[in-house]
Amino acid sequence: RKDRLYCDDPNSFERKACRSVMALIFNSLTAWFAPILCFTADEAWQHRPAGVFEDVQSVHLRDYPTVPYSWKNEGLAEKWEKIGAIRKRVMESVELFRADKILGSSLEADLKINVHPKKAVNFDNINMADICIASSAEVIVQNEDYEGTISIEVFKAPGCKCHRCWKVLPEVEEHGELCNRCADVEPVKAISKAA
Repeated sequence: RKDRLYCDDPNSFERKACRSVMALIFNSLTAWFAPILCFTADEAWQHRPAGVFEDVQSVHLRDYPTVPYSWKNEGLAEKWEKIGAIRKRVMESVELFRADKILGSSLEADLKINVHPKKAVNFDNINMADICIASSAEVIVQNEDYEGTISIEVFKAPGCKCHRCWKVLPEVEEHGELCNRCADVEPVKAISKAA
């Protein structure tokens, strides 16, 4: 989620949601790993942001956090399992282009992902370019007669590299150093330790 954390507007819902999920993961993992990775878990706990987590001096003095049962969602887990399988195939295809020096990084890729309806999920609100760490991606759900399950077409993305998010996009040529998304984000000012 590095792209979302570093490039999205600090006040955007998506960035705030990402930070919330990361805080929940950090809170749980530091407690669960404490008996096994005693010093590492405690060191991580000592570097937690102030005011976000409980004020306990040591990770070893905490109770184990419980995960609410209501968070279990079989349908969502199945959806992301399918997306993960597609991503794995995409990354394998992109790696071949990187090995042949056609692409320097996956962010130089423009993807066309053809998917059989049985392997498809509801792709609304899913940005496969972000999931596959590419500049752009189009998912095409084929009809039932489509032979195979998933096929990936990899192209070199048109345009120039954005100096902030590193995606290769056509608007960078017209706009200058930044893509439209990055140009619209207010620069984050450094926070001094005294503040």
